[in-house]
Amino acid sequence: MNNYHAQMTTALAETIALAADAYYNPSDATPAAKIGSIRIVQDYLDEMLAAEVHRARSLNTTWAEIGCYLGTTRQAAQQRFGARTPIADGTPLF
Repeated sequence: MNNYHAQMTTALAETIALAADAYYNPSDATPAAKIGSIRIVQDYLDEMLAAEVHRARSLNTTWAEIGCYLGTTRQAAQQRFGARTPIADGTPLF
């Protein structure tokens, strides 16, 4: 794991811990704080998912397979993730 990925993993773990703490300690957080914390985690996960779909496509995984993994159709998966521009040098999308 390179330094960038190690930093992202640490940041994600810390963000999830903060979101879980806000969610499970209702006296310590307002509903807005809970929503904000959960949204931050969701954003991280959305970026990770998009990067993995891009990687899967670069390895010739079909849109039908990706749709199956996501519990959706080929067309829905392609519409959601197909517009991303491929990165030729392997740079992560997140």
